[in-house]
Amino acid sequence: MTDQTTSSTAPYTGTEYPYVYWLFSSISVFCFCLGVPANLFSAAYFSSKNSKRPTHVSLLYIFMNIVDLMICLLCLPMAMTNLSNGKELFFSVSFLCNIWGYLWQIVIRLSVFAVGLMSICRT
Repeated sequence: MTDQTTSSTAPYTGTEYPYVYWLFSSISVFCFCLGVPANLFSAAYFSSKNSKRPTHVSLLYIFMNIVDLMICLLCLPMAMTNLSNGKELFFSVSFLCNIWGYLWQIVIRLSVFAVGLMSICRT
């Protein structure tokens, strides 16, 4: 008879690879800091360019800027979670987590829709 020993493993806490959290959060914060002002500036430019009668192309660019702005804003809770080494700051409240997930799914689909509209307008 052989003696079988079972090894007890600790549950995964997410702190085994902290550099992954810092890498992802630094990329998210960089995109947030660069994306929010750039999208606001671009949306203001396209809305003031044709303020009397905007063309469908300028409206499409404004729509794309708003969608990109929402993506940048929705990345901020993920960056805050990753900066805190995976502690659920924003996502610990199930109501906010559900709203965030719902908004994320909508914004991603709107982004794909905007790219599709842009490809149709260019043909």
